Formats: sequence, C-alpha cells, structure tokens
Amino acid sequence: MKIEFDAGGKIVFSVSTMKKQLPEFKNGMDIRCRDFKKPTVARFWVTETKMRFAVVGTDYGYLHTGFGDVKTWGSYSGARRAAKSYVSF
Repeated sequence: MKIEFDAGGKIVFSVSTMKKQLPEFKNGMDIRCRDFKKPTVARFWVTETKMRFAVVGTDYGYLHTGFGDVKTWGSYSGARRAAKSYVSF
C-alpha cells in the first residue's frame, strides 16, 4: 500500500496494489458467479468508481443479504474471511 501525506500530516492519496487476479463483475452479478467450484473473492463494482468485494462460487452463486442483494465487503480480507467460513449444504 502506498500512502502520501500533506504538510499537515493528513492522508491525501492511497493506492492498494493487489497482486492477485480476481474475477470482476462490473454490471451486477451474472452467470459467471457459478463457474467457481469453491467460494472465491471477486471484485464487485457498485458504481464506475466505487469497488467492493463479494464472495462467488457458493450454492446460490454468491453470498446474499437477507433481502437478496449482493453481500459486499469494503476490504479483501473481510470477504476472504467470509469465503473461508462459508459452509455448503
């Protein structure tokens, strides 16, 4: 992670460089979410500039909220933790 600070010590720029190639979904979930044999973390673009992480490869294709929406996390580690704890039927 690269972080730059201004003269007052506040963060002005932060870039996280991910070395893993993750599956990416830009226009919502599609049939590709069922292609994975085990739970896998994927990039999920909420808007053109806002990216979150989702878990794909589950029994239902991806993890859902209680209302049927795509369950997302703000960090890769949070989504990875959910993928590891997922128990299939």
